[in-house]
Amino acid sequence: MKVGIVCPYDIHRPGGVQQHILDTVKELQKLGHEALIFAPGPAPEGGLESGVIHVGRHRSISFNRTRFEISIVTGSERKGLRELIEKENFDLLHFHTVWTPILAFQIFRRFSGVRIATFHDTPPPTFSGKMTRLLFRAISWFLLPKFDHVLTVSEAPMWHLVSGDGKKPEILPPCTDYTRFREPVSPMPEWQDEKLNILFLGRLEQRKGIYQMLEAYGELQEKFTNLRLLVVGDGQEMEGVREYIRLNRLKEVELLGHVPAGDTVRLYATCDIYCSPSLYGESFGIVLVEAMASGKPVVAAANAGYASVLVDEGARFLSPPGNARELASNLADLIDDKALREKMSIWGSGHARKFDCVEVVPKLVEIYEAALSSRARK
Repeated sequence: MKVGIVCPYDIHRPGGVQQHILDTVKELQKLGHEALIFAPGPAPEGGLESGVIHVGRHRSISFNRTRFEISIVTGSERKGLRELIEKENFDLLHFHTVWTPILAFQIFRRFSGVRIATFHDTPPPTFSGKMTRLLFRAISWFLLPKFDHVLTVSEAPMWHLVSGDGKKPEILPPCTDYTRFREPVSPMPEWQDEKLNILFLGRLEQRKGIYQMLEAYGELQEKFTNLRLLVVGDGQEMEGVREYIRLNRLKEVELLGHVPAGDTVRLYATCDIYCSPSLYGESFGIVLVEAMASGKPVVAAANAGYASVLVDEGARFLSPPGNARELASNLADLIDDKALREKMSIWGSGHARKFDCVEVVPKLVEIYEAALSSRARK
């Protein structure tokens, strides 16, 4: 079959949704299907890459205490959008977070074939976040029945996904390319010494819990002398983070800024513990799966999305969102006990297999085929 996957974000910007889409397309192609990605432009320098149809433009804005993108097709490109879609002759289109303005809606309105939706969004527990959830709930009543099948990545977004036809969305977690994180890679040599490396990877914004990470690290430095914190990512809080480190006299904190996506595997190989203390707004946790697939023990905040990933033995290392002391305590347990780190490494690498694209994408193909068959009978 020929599948078009609509990504509302810059496909070249590091992000869980983008990586999930890229890995899904790769696995669909391995299974013999043709899969193309619709994503906002501009195309990267050097021209168009195979498998991506760039349409419109995107812009990053701040809302609900985080950064997200809006994208739109305008002018002559908008007039030719329907023709472009018809020319590709897709069997179906799969939309990710369709209500991210505005590109996805523009494509949605111009395609009447089989439509699948996956929702990734969980607004924050703030006043504006609650208003957003109410708005999503109202929109979904009318929007969801227009899809042939609706998916959500976890239970977290389920409250605001209420369909007027009474159908409940199906949970299908995102997938990752498990083998990419299992292949032997060389750690970054500059961080290979007697120190134990804790890795934080994410945008530098308050929602991602960067200040709780730094506070917890400060507590740990009072007890342990062999620690290093690797902070990977950029964002609006970079200067605030630098100032926090200076005022609190934190030692061995390396601010690495933006790192190319291709270096992510080496970063996981370099660290001893991965820590992701996001406060809210997470519907899943691809980064947790990647770290576990890399064989690293994971400590995280118990937001709704992360709690759906770190279950069973992994749940022991969840701390209440925003609680730096509990975060530090969970990290200390692993720092202090090499055998425990090895135990959680083994558990995590096994648990991450459940989210391997080899396991998840065939289930997605079954959903596609069922939707196509159902539409054909109508």
